[in-house]
Amino acid sequence: MKNVLLYIALFLLIVLLFLPLGLRIFGKNLYKENEEVKKVVELLSCNKSNETISSTFLNSIPQNFQYKVKGNYLATILPDSQEEIETADKNDMNNEKESINENELITVIQKYSKVTYDDGKDISTFTIELNKVTDYPAELSNFKSLQDQTDYLKTLGFSCTKNTF
Repeated sequence: MKNVLLYIALFLLIVLLFLPLGLRIFGKNLYKENEEVKKVVELLSCNKSNETISSTFLNSIPQNFQYKVKGNYLATILPDSQEEIETADKNDMNNEKESINENELITVIQKYSKVTYDDGKDISTFTIELNKVTDYPAELSNFKSLQDQTDYLKTLGFSCTKNTF
């Protein structure tokens, strides 16, 4: 019995002797901190006469979309309630509908964007925070990825450039 205990103790001492060497060889990554995930920022810039678009992507996930167009488009956004439509002058409504239909992009993004107007520069800005959109509606399906957005904007006549940071 004493011999068995002696052999077990000898075996444990040998294991303890080679444990640091084994951990250095096979356990290199056990205590290594997680490497930071690389952050790739892509900026899509598109231009067409009096219109500019800038859109940012973080690791291929859309973050922000900003569309600037010359003119006051705050007045062209149609009222939501039926009462306001009925009380509005018919000629003014027809002019508003025509100006909205002229710009397909505005009709797509107007209900999802925050619109501001700068009097000094005569520029309307439509801003969408795409990183807060969890479930993309059908109208915004062209804004899910960089390639989809680029293709869609090129069909509307924009010339686009992509920068990666």
